[in-house]
Formats: sequence, C-alpha cells, structure tokens
Amino acid sequence: MFGLVRAYKPEMKFKEYETYKAIYCTLCKRIGKKYGILSRLTLSYDMVFMIMLGMSVVDECTSYEVKRCTCNPLKKCTYCMGENKVVDYCSAVMLLLTNAKIKDNIYDSGPLKRILWKFIRLCYSYGVKKAEKEFPKVKKIVDEYNYLQISAEKASLGIDALAEPTAIALSKLFEGMGNNEMEIRVFNQIGYLLGKWIYIADAALDFEKDKKNNLFNPYSNLESLDNVKEKVDPILNTCEVHIANDFALLEIKKYKSILENIIFFGLSEVKRNIFKENK
Repeated sequence: MFGLVRAYKPEMKFKEYETYKAIYCTLCKRIGKKYGILSRLTLSYDMVFMIMLGMSVVDECTSYEVKRCTCNPLKKCTYCMGENKVVDYCSAVMLLLTNAKIKDNIYDSGPLKRILWKFIRLCYSYGVKKAEKEFPKVKKIVDEYNYLQISAEKASLGIDALAEPTAIALSKLFEGMGNNEMEIRVFNQIGYLLGKWIYIADAALDFEKDKKNNLFNPYSNLESLDNVKEKVDPILNTCEVHIANDFALLEIKKYKSILENIIFFGLSEVKRNIFKENK
C-alpha cells in the first residue's frame, strides 16, 4: 500500500481527526517495538484504514492514553491502550508489503539505484524475518503477489490483468481480519477493490516520472496525463462505488464516520490531487 488511502481532513470533526491520528501513533509505537526502529519508516496512512476497518467490527471498547511520543520525547501523542491483534497483524502486513515494494524497486531500477535499494532492504531485514516467522500466511500471500506482479509486468498485460495481483493480495490480507463468514467475505471484496484502485491510481501518479525515465508504466503508450485521466476515471469511480456498497453490509460498531470519510471523500480527493500534482 502506497499512502494513497487516507482521510480528507476538512470533512472531519476534531475528535475524529484526533482518533485517526491516535491509531497512526499506536501503529508507529507497536511496529517499532516489535520490528525495530527502522520499521517505522514504512508507516503509511493506508494501514490506518485497514486497522480501523478491522477494529470497527469488534465489540471491545478501545481506551486511549496520552503519553510521550516514541520518536520525539518533547511531543505528546494519544495511543490506543491494551494489546490489539488487529494492530499487530497490520504491522506485519505493512512491513512485508514494503519489503515487496523494495524488491520491485530493485527489479525496476538501474545499477546504482539497485545497490541503494538492496542496502535499504538489508536495513529492514531483521524486522522482515521476524514478521515472516510470526505471520507465515501473510508472508505466503505477499510472496505470491510479488511473483505474480513481476510476471504480469514482464508479459506487458492490460491494466486489469496488471492490477489483479495487488487486488488478490489485498483481498486475502483483508479477509485475515474477519471474525465470521460474512465479515471474511466482505473484507475480501473490499480488499480486492481497494487493491485494484491503489494499483491503478499509483500508476497514474507515476505516469510522467516513469515516461521521462523510460521506466515501466501501464499507461506508457498514452500521450498525456489527460489521456490517462480519461482512461482511469471510470475504473476508479466504479471501485469507489462498490467499496461503499460492500462497507454498508458490515455491522460497524465504531469509527464509522472516519471510515466513511476515507471511502466517500478521501479516495476522491487523492484521485483529484494525482492529476493536479502531476500538472
């Protein structure tokens, strides 16, 4: 996941934003404690959505406490208290997906950058090995995703086929948070649609940079970013609508307004900014 799934702050109440940040700070603290300080560099707001979605269907009451920031002792942060399986699971998912992304960068980069990415991967190796040992199913899913993604890009397939490995990987990773058959099925579908949305949006974001550097991009045959927008808008809109429909099937016990903000406003705002920033 690449930092594209986040809340739209102007539409949030103050207490909602504080809760949203608290989940992020809890993830930061937990992943650093479990997998080492360097693992905090993998932090992404995408994973906050995944954590909140997993926690939203659980009856357990979440308490919060203000403590010193683990990265900046002069600052105070709000943390979720108690051991939470969803946070631990998502910490491993985030770290292993980042490792897969680094592998992809090694594959796509030139000789000098390849050395740099290999060094970065070495820095994460301790945390990655620990996460793989603790969550072997996650390791298997991510390894399969990495293999399928590289194979699809080598074969220069169409955009739907290229987005399929990410969609399948996230569908399996999301369903790992389900507590019953219905939740597993709905989480699977949300993960699939979100994975497809992320891959397509990320490719659009990198379009001009990849074209300039002669790197692989699913839209490299198109002339301009406007052409990319025309091609991807209908697909992204369809994914957003179906994610919202699937979300409505869940019995949400907390964080509903924040999750709705991300689904209804956050995804659309990120999509708009992709084309604004590139221009």
